[in-house]
Amino acid sequence: MISNVVNRRIRHTWAIVGLCAAATIVVPGAARGDDITDWNRAMLRSGLIAGTSPLAMTRVSAMVQVAVFDSVNGIERRYTPIHVTPRGPRGASERAAAVEAAYVILSRTYGTQAVVPPAVPTAAQFAQQANLDARRIISQQAMRDRESAASIDAGAAWGQSVADEIWAWRATDGIQITTPVWTGSTMPGQWRPTPNAPVSETVFSGNGAGYPQFSNMTPWLILDKAQFRPGPPPALTSAEYLAGSRGSAGDGQLFELRSHARSNDVRLVLCGRHRDIRVE
Repeated sequence: MISNVVNRRIRHTWAIVGLCAAATIVVPGAARGDDITDWNRAMLRSGLIAGTSPLAMTRVSAMVQVAVFDSVNGIERRYTPIHVTPRGPRGASERAAAVEAAYVILSRTYGTQAVVPPAVPTAAQFAQQANLDARRIISQQAMRDRESAASIDAGAAWGQSVADEIWAWRATDGIQITTPVWTGSTMPGQWRPTPNAPVSETVFSGNGAGYPQFSNMTPWLILDKAQFRPGPPPALTSAEYLAGSRGSAGDGQLFELRSHARSNDVRLVLCGRHRDIRVE
């Protein structure tokens, strides 16, 4: 009886494996990324190399995606444009437009185009530009098997023009406004910086990469920066603040480690309860 059940389960398992293998054969390359995902990957890699802060990366991503969207949507109009309203040239390659739009924004953010002459790009910016140039060559070569050179050139030119408009549009969105340094305060109820917090800006991220500038930046979709801004915190002398502080007081503390010669005793202090864990 048991052996029959085991045999049925084995046959069932191999049937699933066979179906998965058959699906892989019937639909070859189904998981292959397209030009959009390829350039999303290039964007994330560039931001990682440059050390762009997560908050600043949201703006870079938005600029790339808007430029790509408006360039493709301009050739085959299906949706309302985000910013660039003119239509692209008839017969232009949508793939070439998308690739060029992403390439231009990333080159101006991380590559040699991020530097205004007579300033000289850094070695890191030259390296970033070389990576972007190589990625664009690979993308364009993949198009030439199915699209004409004229279509690719027209799409690339259109993608360049759309990226130029997106770049000019967001150049005055308030991100470049220099804000005062927020030193914080040690007074009760006042904001204070987190000790040992990582720097929110790097050399390659440029001006506007820090967090304070985002308070001045024009939003992408919402009507106003304060549209969903929460109200002020309760006063320190209010009953609401007292109730909240009492509730958080029992949420627990950090754990402590006590090292010994041959083992570690880990004491967890959580919600007022102690638990000793011995790790051999």
